[in-house]
Amino acid sequence: MIDFKKFFCASVAALTIVSTSAAANDTASGDPLCIRAYASEALDGERTATVYEHPVSGITVVFRVVYFRKYDEEAYGHTNSIYDALERLDYDGSFRNRRDNIAPFNGFTDYSGTAEENTKMLALLKSGSLIKRKTYIHAYYG
Repeated sequence: MIDFKKFFCASVAALTIVSTSAAANDTASGDPLCIRAYASEALDGERTATVYEHPVSGITVVFRVVYFRKYDEEAYGHTNSIYDALERLDYDGSFRNRRDNIAPFNGFTDYSGTAEENTKMLALLKSGSLIKRKTYIHAYYG
């Protein structure tokens, strides 16, 4: 039987890894928390990724993540407004859409549209890291 933790964390070098986290350790085995994302570019400029989250529990959860197109100031103009940036990319920039559909996927709890929250969301959009949707695929132990 394959030791998935060792295989997964050690054998993925051939794929394009766009993010890795080793912020926690499994105290029983000493294995790090292992989160990997493999990206591909969609035709419309949105990135998709298959994200494997291997938490300390030993259960691997697989998600399909779709990111908003990266906001390019040279192409769309400078803005300090998340609303304007989303609208210029032909997305709904309304508070309701940000609160109900964008904030939950991007780590904003109880999103209220403060300047700090909007600045963080805009920074994610400009870096190409703002998640549009995250779909659960499956989970397994191993």
